[in-house]
Amino acid sequence: MAPTDEILLLAIGNTIRKLRERTGVSQEKFAAQAGLDRTYQTSIERGRRNVTVQTLDRLAVALRIELGVLMQHVDEERKALVRRPKAKRSTP
Repeated sequence: MAPTDEILLLAIGNTIRKLRERTGVSQEKFAAQAGLDRTYQTSIERGRRNVTVQTLDRLAVALRIELGVLMQHVDEERKALVRRPKAKRSTP
């Protein structure tokens, strides 16, 4: 996978995790709201899944935001990751 692809997946995962945590919802409950398995949701948040547009839309609905707004957050996170040193990009 190209480094830019990895950064994008991390940006998506970090964004989903941050927005989910703001709502105070557990991964398990959030995954259920989005119609996803909890382990799949976890792998998304870790930047290890290349999610489809349909899945992104389901996540946006569960977050109660528009898909376009979600993608704006992802773009901001992607730009921040590009500026970070490589060692600090990964999520725990």
